[in-house]
Amino acid sequence: MEALFEVIRKTIIEAAELDDVAIDPDVDLSTFDVDSLAGLEVAVNLEKRYGIKIPPAKYPDMTTIRAIAAIVKDLIDNPPQAQPVAGTNA
Repeated sequence: MEALFEVIRKTIIEAAELDDVAIDPDVDLSTFDVDSLAGLEVAVNLEKRYGIKIPPAKYPDMTTIRAIAAIVKDLIDNPPQAQPVAGTNA
């Protein structure tokens, strides 16, 4: 999990244009003035890196590195089942 924390920390630093600082995994990211646009950029970058889709309903829960890591890990370990497209015989 430490490796995932580090990836998320670096992603946050890049998205929020912060200096390379240590970020405690349990500190609320608003402490570092990470705004919603930077938060969305973090989500998109993590989705691309790990091949996942973070549901927008999870965005409000993405307040700390630990919380983001838990969401990402859960989506990697338990990918959502694809829903059949209406009108197909899937």
